Amino acid sequence: MEDSPRQIQLSRQSSETILIVDDEEQIRSLMEDTLDMFGYRVITAKDGREAVELYQQHNQIDLVILDIIMPVLDGVQTYRAMMKMNPKAKIIFITGYAGGKLDLSGRFYLLSKPFLPTELLKVVRKALDAPL
Repeated sequence: MEDSPRQIQLSRQSSETILIVDDEEQIRSLMEDTLDMFGYRVITAKDGREAVELYQQHNQIDLVILDIIMPVLDGVQTYRAMMKMNPKAKIIFITGYAGGKLDLSGRFYLLSKPFLPTELLKVVRKALDAPL
């Protein structure tokens, strides 16, 4: 049986800043509410272009949660732009696409839609705690 999000104990007080990038407002909102409940600072973007601009503007974004399929700039294009700015960026790709393989260099995590809030919280913590 899955733990509810409120039952998950984080290893330390969350204070990291996370950028959520998804063109679906409902998914952005769900992730934002879940992460906010656990003390993360959350910034959201509706497409890759907005995400790249926000990434450039903010001094400290600890993690980016990035949808792969989006209008304007897709997730892969957005990822590549962010990696040029910061090759050590921590990225979680989210996708509802069941097939295929991401052909990218670098380290990233993958979370398949639909996902439970507990799954989101676990992969976020894993990504944040991973060494650079």
